[in-house]
Amino acid sequence: MVLTFIATAGAAPAVGPETAASLSSGEVDWLVMSSTLFGGLALFLFGMGQMSDGLKAAVGEQMKTKINAWPVICIVVGHRSSVGLTTGCNKRD
Repeated sequence: MVLTFIATAGAAPAVGPETAASLSSGEVDWLVMSSTLFGGLALFLFGMGQMSDGLKAAVGEQMKTKINAWPVICIVVGHRSSVGLTTGCNKRD
């Protein structure tokens, strides 16, 4: 039931003549906008949960033992990688 909701909530609504006329007049269809927004959010959160479960199943115990063995190195690597990713996106030519 949840998967059916998620699959249909993110789908683009059909635009009929009355919807096209209201959109050309500058009105906003709040029902379509909110259902698309919440459907996309639900699909995103569902995917994040599936990815998290998959990663836990693949390397759960190995990751815990390595993080507990070298906590300072893990903090430094996490910090440096996040700094590298964020500063690499802000370079301007």
